[in-house]
Amino acid sequence: MIFMKYRAARFAFLLASALPLSGMAQPVAAEASAGDSSVVGAVAEHSSVRAAFLQTLYDNPAMQQHRYATTLNRLALSAEGWQATSPQLLEEGDEGRHAAAAIDAYIVKRQTTLWGQAGYSNGRTENVGFTETSDYQLLYPYLMADTLACGTTHEERYDFSGGFASAVGNRWTLAAAGCYTARLDYRTRDPRPKNLTGHLRLSLAAALRLSEYQIGLAAHFNRYKQTNELKFYDEVNVPVVYHLTGVGTDYYRFRGENTSTYYKGTGGGFSLNARPVGGRGLVASLTYHRLQLDKIISTLNELPLATLTTDRQQAEVAWMERGWGVKLTESYAHRAGQENVFGSPAANMYPQISAMPQYGSHEWQLGGQAFCEQRLASWHLGGTLGAYYQHWSEEHLAPHSELEAHRMGGTLSANAQWQHDRWLLSADGALDYAWQADGSLSTAQLAMQSVLPPTEHRFSYLSQRELQTKAALAAHYDTRRGYALYAALRWHWRQYLESAHQNRLHIAVGLTF
Repeated sequence: MIFMKYRAARFAFLLASALPLSGMAQPVAAEASAGDSSVVGAVAEHSSVRAAFLQTLYDNPAMQQHRYATTLNRLALSAEGWQATSPQLLEEGDEGRHAAAAIDAYIVKRQTTLWGQAGYSNGRTENVGFTETSDYQLLYPYLMADTLACGTTHEERYDFSGGFASAVGNRWTLAAAGCYTARLDYRTRDPRPKNLTGHLRLSLAAALRLSEYQIGLAAHFNRYKQTNELKFYDEVNVPVVYHLTGVGTDYYRFRGENTSTYYKGTGGGFSLNARPVGGRGLVASLTYHRLQLDKIISTLNELPLATLTTDRQQAEVAWMERGWGVKLTESYAHRAGQENVFGSPAANMYPQISAMPQYGSHEWQLGGQAFCEQRLASWHLGGTLGAYYQHWSEEHLAPHSELEAHRMGGTLSANAQWQHDRWLLSADGALDYAWQADGSLSTAQLAMQSVLPPTEHRFSYLSQRELQTKAALAAHYDTRRGYALYAALRWHWRQYLESAHQNRLHIAVGLTF
């Protein structure tokens, strides 16, 4: 079934690519340059510092209306490569290369705003370890894994999204948005996973104007499925396959040859928002999402091994003025894992006799940030300054293992845009440094040493200092034929685990209109 959805997604992408639609729907309510209706003027508005400042507000599609004052469409081709001396997490691998094509649109039509996106990427990642399951960050800790970290994992991904927000009368705005992601991951050397995933997200929203403020409410729905198949062609050197349960533990009874699993789940949530109609004043947002997923072993007559419930909450409060703003952000994620217990099998059927809550994790972050920007003749200058605190903890009850880590850090960024005649040139730089980090790790005596490395590596990464540096250059040239050509270069360097580091380079070319 999911394979059919994947093929349908491929066809839909080819169809969407032929449509006269594109554009970059990037973050936040910005203010257009007065009197500048050119293509490069729209690019300048959509890429300003103010436009990237708020995040949580636009989980509500009703808030997309008047997000920007100008229409912007973009067609882009890009390539990215990265390499690490040691991976941040063993599940991420140590090298990757990807190419992508994307078409985006943000269209302003009087009382209605439309946006949409279609994207395709193809690439490979080297030496992924301790997971043969895709979307491991979403499904952690219930991953299927082996102890090998070698070979090339091929990745193919399709993304589609779109929505609208429309005014109804003088006070109401109605909106809807949808997003679908299809993904195929596979390897051509043992062990050979072939994973197909599909993730559908839908939102319905409404907003009401009360005096000088607009109050919005949105309902979110999502559905996820993954078929996770693992095969071996070498029948002699077959590694042990583990079904991990978190913090260096696995479900001992079902390790071995059970290599066919799938995940399915549904979820929902809401967004509540308030913002000033004129763009100046207090902005407040709260979002909540819940996703419940079941892991099922297909080769054991659809045995429901475990259930993972993830609750995520985000809050953002900001004060916005024309040239500056400040905000406080908070986010919290809780994962609760329930493992099912089974009796003796009869005709390969395992009767479920109980269910035990075994795994729990907590991730909490608190931050504050300020931005300022100023237009001086043909220059547009801006920057941000922020600080944050992060805390992680996870625990498996029996056998008992526990991990805890925290960090405190700060961020600094600067942006410069120069607009002259047909040209828009921009440069960005950012620095993120976590200068205080600590933690503790306690693993069970019964924990398998063979599956401990990813937990130990994860703990080392989270509990040590980290430095990140980013730089970007972009040039747009207005042809004065209704579109502009552009090229962009982005570089990202990070140091962690004391001396380990990673380099990432991204290049893109395309056109905007």
